[in-house]
This record gives sequence, structure tokens and C-alpha cells, in this order.
Amino acid sequence: MLIGLFTLIIFLLKPSVYSETWYFGLNEDNPDGKGCGKNITNPCQDFYETCQKTREGDSIILVGDFDDQPVPLCPSTNNNITNRIIRIEHSLQIKSHSYRVKLVCNQPRGFTITGDRTKLILDNIRFTNNIQKKKCVLPSKGFIHVDNANLVIKRCVFSKYCAAITSSFTNENVTYNVYIQSSVFLKNMFAISGDHLERASFNITKTLFVGTTSKDFTSYAVSLQSSDGLVFNLESCTIREFHQGISLTFQYGEYNVLISSTHFSYIEGQVIIAKFSKNVDEEESTFKVVNSTFVNNKGLFSSALHLLVTELDETRVVAKVSDSTFINNEGRALFGTLYVNGVILKLSNSFFGNNVAGEFHSSIQGFGGAIYIETDTTVLATNTTFRNNSCSGFGGAIFSRGSFSCINCTFYGISISNTMRPLLGDILYATSNLTLINTTWYSLAYDDGRNRPLIWHPGSPTVESWKILVSGSFIASCPDGHNISESGVIREKYDFTKRLTLRCKPCPRNKYSLNSGFLRVIQENGVISHKEETKAMCYPCRYGGVCTHGSIRPQANYYGYRIGSSDSNEVRFMSCPSGYCCRGKDCKRFDSCHVNRTGFLCGRCKKGLSENLINASCIAPNQCDDLWILIIYLFFGAAYIISFMYLDYIGFFIKSQLMWWEQHIQLKGDLDEYEKLTPDGSSQQISDRDETDNIGDLITPALDVFEALRTKKEPDVFTDFVSLAFYFFQMFLLIRMRESIVLEYLVTQLRSLYSSFFTLSIEANNNPLVICPIPNLTAISKLMLIKSFSFYVLGLLSVFHALVHLVQIKEEWNNQRTIHFSIRLKVATIRIIQLAYATLTTTAMTLVSCVNINKKFVLLIDGSVQCYTWWQFIIFVIIIGWVLPFPVTLMQSLVALKKNYITYHQFILAWVFPLPYLCWSFYQWYKRREKRRMRTRTDTTDAGHDTLEGDNFESEMDQSVREILYRMENPYKGKANHLTPEERAEYRGTNTPEPAFWSGVLIGRRLILIIVFSFIQAPVLRLYLALIICVIYLIHHMYYQPYLNKASNIVETLSSSVLIVFCSMNLFFAYSYVSDITPEKADETLTILFRWFEAIILVVLPTLVMFSLACLVLTRGFVLIWQCFRYLCCSYPKRIDR
Repeated sequence: MLIGLFTLIIFLLKPSVYSETWYFGLNEDNPDGKGCGKNITNPCQDFYETCQKTREGDSIILVGDFDDQPVPLCPSTNNNITNRIIRIEHSLQIKSHSYRVKLVCNQPRGFTITGDRTKLILDNIRFTNNIQKKKCVLPSKGFIHVDNANLVIKRCVFSKYCAAITSSFTNENVTYNVYIQSSVFLKNMFAISGDHLERASFNITKTLFVGTTSKDFTSYAVSLQSSDGLVFNLESCTIREFHQGISLTFQYGEYNVLISSTHFSYIEGQVIIAKFSKNVDEEESTFKVVNSTFVNNKGLFSSALHLLVTELDETRVVAKVSDSTFINNEGRALFGTLYVNGVILKLSNSFFGNNVAGEFHSSIQGFGGAIYIETDTTVLATNTTFRNNSCSGFGGAIFSRGSFSCINCTFYGISISNTMRPLLGDILYATSNLTLINTTWYSLAYDDGRNRPLIWHPGSPTVESWKILVSGSFIASCPDGHNISESGVIREKYDFTKRLTLRCKPCPRNKYSLNSGFLRVIQENGVISHKEETKAMCYPCRYGGVCTHGSIRPQANYYGYRIGSSDSNEVRFMSCPSGYCCRGKDCKRFDSCHVNRTGFLCGRCKKGLSENLINASCIAPNQCDDLWILIIYLFFGAAYIISFMYLDYIGFFIKSQLMWWEQHIQLKGDLDEYEKLTPDGSSQQISDRDETDNIGDLITPALDVFEALRTKKEPDVFTDFVSLAFYFFQMFLLIRMRESIVLEYLVTQLRSLYSSFFTLSIEANNNPLVICPIPNLTAISKLMLIKSFSFYVLGLLSVFHALVHLVQIKEEWNNQRTIHFSIRLKVATIRIIQLAYATLTTTAMTLVSCVNINKKFVLLIDGSVQCYTWWQFIIFVIIIGWVLPFPVTLMQSLVALKKNYITYHQFILAWVFPLPYLCWSFYQWYKRREKRRMRTRTDTTDAGHDTLEGDNFESEMDQSVREILYRMENPYKGKANHLTPEERAEYRGTNTPEPAFWSGVLIGRRLILIIVFSFIQAPVLRLYLALIICVIYLIHHMYYQPYLNKASNIVETLSSSVLIVFCSMNLFFAYSYVSDITPEKADETLTILFRWFEAIILVVLPTLVMFSLACLVLTRGFVLIWQCFRYLCCSYPKRIDR
């Protein structure tokens, strides 16, 4: 009794008594390893010897800090023994103590596990090979070879081995298990392989397989060859970047394969290859792929599944694929995503999208982008969707030579963006038995003129066994502008049909339709219970649209809208502001917009985005922090004013620098002329000043010198050239097609800079930069901000005038210098108003430019804004009261000021309120005509200045009037008030109107062009009108030759001729624009020539001028430095001698 009890206790305690734990790691205190492995403080350093010490059920714990120091696994501390393989013949567990230890083994073989009851458990270890061979042939035994034993791997990593795990199971009476969980196989040529497997079970869960696609070898994730009884379960794994994914071969007996929740991607060959021999037991076997994804795989003969029965007989292998997704897979030759040969495939609840078979430019055709079905093969698909699958041969989605049945399936054809289309059968090509029950068919791509059918089954009068059955619900829909043409769908009392075709035929040429053909038939056993058919109504193509194959899309930068109600099928087109609408093939619909733009006429950015200030793109509000543009405004605004105040000084400086050889003679002559022309009364005025003022006047006599030069009646050529340059560039930029692209990035930036300078606004169309000073910009606020520079300059001028007026209130400050500054400020104001007129007018015209769309007027630059709101009526008042009458007021007010009909203040009021002034002027003219007498300026001056006192004020008025008349009339021929009778006789003639006439003409020219370009949206028409107007301008100018200076007349003639040439060039761009082709395609040579011409005018010439001015300034600076140097170095000794 006691002996039996003792034996029982010994048996129960045996695992704990006889199983031991060994420790392995680095031990600097015991390098010889004597007595090692028993405790954690004295681990062994030789893994081979440590394994030799273990017995059944023992454990090896890996200890030590191995983060920075990998531990060698294969080499031994004994130098006489190399390349030793660790042989495991009893159950053993090897695991890391706390973290994943890195064991290095540079040999192809590391472990061999043998024994029917042997089980090796590896837990939380990283095995790596630092010397990876360039070529690898699958060996019979890999790094871990399992020979009739069991293997458990948890949380391990295997990297850079030729073969990580190999197996060989030959015992028919024992089932061997390989269990792998939560592990990683990284860049191994063969991760898991096995040959001649009997009664083997592989269970792999939550494991990552990452291979290599080198051309030196072929890599596999899993390669198994089963003799009988293979069980393979793959669950929640990821396999990518191999030449082959999983290769399974079944020779005899039964098998059970389950691949579930696994992701396959970037496999260069077939993802899953399953080969079945005729000797398999199909009744007791299962092959399932469930809830898996196949993405971006490429195969030579199929890309995802390759199911093949090697020897066909009456054996029917069944494979099931359910709840799986196949996307962007490519079969490079012959077959597409699934290749099925001799297998009964049951496909359910799956999705096939964007799969391809064949190559577009290859001579090898592909068949069946989603499924290729061979003869003696059956495929049954239920509740499955096919979308945008294509091939270079026949059958975009399915090519069937066997039997194909489809129940409750949905088919979408080739998408519009797909460049590869099948030769026949956009969706289905079949030549054998076909069954379609409750199917839906959508054609997405427009017909390309080849009349390609969606479904093509030619039938055969000789093969009686072919049966085509269409039953239940059959729904077909074509794209817009296409009608359905079918044969064999509606059977009319026949159970089966011998031919089945389905086509989408487009509208006739140059016609379109916004609705599509639709067919719905419900039939059973040849009896039609419901039939619904809709045909597309075709309309003639409209201007602004491009009609191809029954569809309509807008030309570049045109916007389409329905006439009448929202469900109307007729379309009209309206030209969009530059960059708002789509261009070319990017236009998917008639109302397509540019990227991130939306709304009517694409006038607004999408919600949450803001307008870019210098182009039509839309940006995120967090990018709108460019406040530096305000600093530029402040600086350039003041620079503009100062430049135009002292424009004559600048001209004199340039002239003196260009004619440096006559500088001394010219300066002496100017001073002599100044002395001769100084009035007699000046001496009395000078005598009343103190000596300090006299010295100051002698130091700065420049203004009076220029007064004298002006009195000499010499035309100011530099001022003429500046005005001509501004007028030319403003008209040049107005005519320029906004879609024209300048050659290079730097050229684009310079063009934007010069354009902004000459238009007093921000002109940077097609500039790729992103500038946004404030968030949430709309089209209207963006326009006001772009054009705000002109308003800012005029506002700054008002501030300067107010400051000067405050200074003049105090008599002691109201000296001659202040008066001269005030006069220059007034003259500069008049000049800037003339130059800014084009920008101010363009802004006003743009804000009232409305278009009539469906009997509703909307703003062109923002179609979501309805016209004729309160603020637009204010702008209408400004246009009628200031913009339109301003050119006439300019001419009439100058004539009236010269003839003393009005005072200076009335002249200023005339420029501020042109229309009231013209009405008042007409009334005054009528009164003068009645009374036959004129009012003198002296009377009106005395009546208007009763409240002000001081000779200086009267002197300032006289000088202001004289200076304004001089600056406005001096450049032109005519009856100028400052000319002598002899000089007047020289310029008197039939073609010499008042000089003020030409100032108004230059303004009026720009006004006419602005009106044409603001209210005529058709680019070709408005350019033709602009061309006619520019020719008239040139003829008018050449007839009158209005400038006193011949050089100015020549420059104006050249600029008018350039405008005519440029307008003709832009007609070429406009025609290519409305024809919806790029200018390069129309004529590449002309395009390059025209763009270089534009670049020369807009960039090269201004750059040369700016460079020349910079050189002049630098030259003057160097001369000044040299003179200072000579004065300091050479004059000092002479002063000492004196």
C-alpha cells in the first residue's frame, strides 16, 4: 500500500522534478563555461553545448543585454568544430527572458528536429543571417528542418535565410503539426516549404511574410507538396513582395485548405497556385479562400488564383472563394486575376475591381481581366461585383470557354479613364454554356467608334450543347448619349437562346444626349412579366462644347448649364474666367470645374478653402499669412508718387548720363538760359528774402532751371516715353490671352512683376506661386485686393495733399519750396489718375459684368452672386458718372482751363465729378452762346478766393495751372497756349486739334478695349474686334502724328503695330483654345515663336531698360566716389599751402 502511494507521488512529481531550466547568454566572469547554465547569473555561452545538456521537457532561457550585441548561434567556442547543426530529438522550449533576443547564424542550416513525439517551441527570438547569398536554390533542409516532428513558433523573427523552415513528414500513421503565431519572416527566399508531406498540419496565424523580388532567384512565402492528408490553415496574415505567394500541390488523398482574413500584395507571380491531380479525394476535401484581399499583384499567367487539375477526368475538384476582394491585379500575359482549369469554382460575395490581363503595347494578348475559365470548367458566381476590369484581348471581366453561371451579380464596364479596352466583350466574352439570373450591367465608358459590345456570345449552330439562359431580372444601363442594342436578352417564348449580345450605341456624330439608354426585363421560362426601356434623345452639339460618341463636355475653360429646369437635357455653354473651369480631358461633365472649384460658373472654392491671390487655384486657409504684401504696398505706393513727382528730374538725370560728353556744355547752357529767362520781377522777390534763403535757392536752383527749360517749349521726350510705355503695356496685357503660358519659371515671375508695375495692380495670372494675405478670399474680395494698389496710391496722394494743406496754413511754412512741392504733387496726381484709369475702369466693369443663364443674371467672376444688388447699382452710378464721361471731361476741362473759362478748383472738381461737370459746362456754353461773351478767369478767381489771403496762394494757383497745362499739352501738336504766334502757325493746320484732345484720345482708346474685353466673353470674337480697333488706332495715329517729337511718333507707331501683331498671335491661341487642343499640337513652331515674342515684349525689353537704369545709377555713384576721393586726397595739401 505504501509502495503504491509512493510510486504515485513520484509519477505526479516527475515533470517538476526531472524538467530543468537552462540559461544561455554572455558571461564575462566565466568565459570557459565551466558549470554554466544552472542559474541566471552563470549562463552558458555555447548554444550547441547548452542544447546537448537538455533532456525531455527542459527549457532554455536566453538572458543578457543583447540589444546592441547580437549573439552568435552556430559557431562554437571549440575551434576544432565548425558548422555544427543543433539536433533536437526531445521536446524542448527555447525562449527569451524578457525581450526578443537576436541570434545570428550565418550557416544555411541551424536546427534539425526529429522524433514523432518531439516538439520544439521557439518563443520571442530573432534569427538572422548576416551573409545572404545572391543566389538561392531551394535546399532539402533549411535553417530549421522538421523531420517527422512538431514545431511551435511564437513571436519570432526569421530574416535573410535561403530557406527558413523546411519539413518532411513521411509517417502515414502520425499527424505532425507546425504551428506559427505572431511571427515575422523577413526577406527569406523560401519562408516555409515542405515536400512529400504525409498527414501534415500547418497552422499559421497573425504572421507577416515580407520577401524579395530580386531577379537572381525565385522566392516563395509557402511551398508545400502534399502526398496525403494535408491540413493548411492561414489566418490573419500578410504576404507581400514575393515572386510566388503560396504554392500547394496535392497528389493523393484528401486535403483541407482554409485561407482566411489574409492580405496579399505586390506578388510578382501568382499569389496562390493550387495544383490537383486526378488521384485526390475531392469528396472529403475542402479548399476555401475567405475574407481575403489581393491588391497590386502581378503574374505572368494569372495574378491572384491559379487553380489547375493536371490530369482531367471525371474528378471534379471544388474550390470556394467568398467575401474576398481583388483590386489592381495584373496578369501580364494570357490570363487575368483568376485562372480556373478543371475545377468547380464557387465564387460568392466578392469584388473584382481594376484588374487587367495582358499589356497595352504588347503583342501578347490577355483574356479575362477578372476570371479566365477553361474548357471542362465550371464557375458559379453569386452576389459578386465586377468593376472596371479590362484586358487587351477578349472579355474585359470574364473570358469563358467553360460553363459560367452568375446569380445576383453586378457588372460595371470599363471606366472612362481606362486606357486599355478589350477587342471584343467589354465585360463578358463566352463561347460555351452561359446562365445569367438576376444580373445588372452598367456601361461606364463611351463608345470609341468600334461598336464594342458589353456581352458577346457568338453562339454556334453546330454545338447543340451550348445553352444560353437569361432569367429573372436583367437590367442594363448605358452611359449618357448611348442607347441599348441587344440580341438574345428578350427571348420571346424560348427558354434558351443561341446568341447573346449587348451593346451601347452612341448618338450620331456631332450630337449628344444627357440621358442614357436603359433596359429592364423580368422573365421566367420565356415569359416576360415586366419590360421597361428608355431611349436617349439626341440634340445637336452646342458652341463651347465638344461632342464625341454621344457625350458632351466643355471646351477648355467653358462651363455648361442646363436650359430650363434642372432635369432638362439641353445644354448651353458660357466662357469662364481664366482658370476657373476644367480643361481638355479633365472635363468629365459639361459643368466640370477646375480642381477644388465649385458652384455656378465655378466661381467659388470648395468649402473650407480660400482663393489664391495670383491665380485661380484654391488653398487651405492656414496658408493665408502673407502679410508681407502690405509692406510692399506701402513701399511701392510711395515710390510711385515720388517717381511721378520728379519724373522730369529722372529724365534729366538719364539724359545727362547718356550724354556725358556734353554734360559740362549742356549744364553751362542751361544756367545761361536760366539767367536770360528769369523774369525782371524776380530780383525784387529775392531782395525781400534773407540771405539764408538766397543761399538755399542758389544751392537748389533745379526747379527754376526746369521751369526755364519748360519755357523753352522743348518736348519732354522721357515723359512721353514713360506714358507711351504705360499705355502700351496696359493694352498689351488686356489683349493677351490669359491661357497663354510664358516659357520658364523665372520669365513668368518677371512678367508678373512688370505687368503689376505697368497696371498698378497685381497681375500674375498662371503664376504657380501661392500668395494669400487674408483667409477666406472670394472672387470679389480677391478682385478688390488685386486692384487695390491703384486705390491705395490715390488714397496716399490724398493724404499727401492734406498734409501739404496743413503745412500751408502756417504762413512761415508757406514758402516757395512748399509751393513747388505742392505743384509737383498736383501734377503727379493728374498723371497717376490717367495711368490708373485703365485699372479702375477694369475693376468697375468686372464687378458689373453679368451673364444671363436660364433667365437669371449672375456675376461672371462668381456665378453664385446674383446681379443688380445694391452695391452694383453704386458701381453703375460710378461708371456712368465717372468712367464713361472721364475722357471727354479731360479734353473739355483742359480747353476750358486754358481759355480761362474755369478756375483751378473747378478743374479739380471736373476730374472728380465728370458727368455733373459736363452738364454744367454745357449749360455755361449755352449761356455764353446766348450772351456772346466769355467769363474771364480773373473774375472767377476774385469771386472764388474771397476767403483766402496771401500772394503765395495766388501764385501757387497760377503756377499750378501753368504747370498742368504744360504737362498735359506739351507733348502734342496743336494750339498750345504757351507757343509764340510763329510757333502756333507752324503747328496750325487741318490735322492739329487742341493738344488736350490727344490726352482724351489715349484714355478713350483704352476705354473702348476695356468695354470689349469686359462684356464679350467669346475669345475669338473679342480678339477680332480688338484687332479691328487696333488697326483703326494705328491709321488714326499715322494720319495725325500728334506728338511734337518725332521719336515719340515713331515709338507710338511701333507700339500700335506690335499690338496688331500680338492680337493676331493671340487669335492663334484663341482658336486652339476653343478647339480644345493645346497650341503645341496645333503648331509647335508657331507656338514657340509666339511665346518667345511675348516673352521679349513683356520681359526682355523691360529687363534691358531696368538694367540700363541700374548701370546709370551705379556709374553716377562711382563717379561721385571718385570725385570725393580726389577731393580728399588731392585738394588737402593745396588747402594747407594756402
